[in-house]
Amino acid sequence: MNLGIGLSNLRYSSLGVINLLCAGFLAYCYGRIQGKKDELMRERQLHE
Repeated sequence: MNLGIGLSNLRYSSLGVINLLCAGFLAYCYGRIQGKKDELMRERQLHE
């Protein structure tokens, strides 16, 4: 949702770029966290 807002704001303000950068950074961090979580879940199942 934040990416959509950032794209729509690009035409009107330079804050759209900042919004897109923040949204991209948060999406990247979320992906990393999900990857670590999945890895830990697989490792836990292996040891059970």
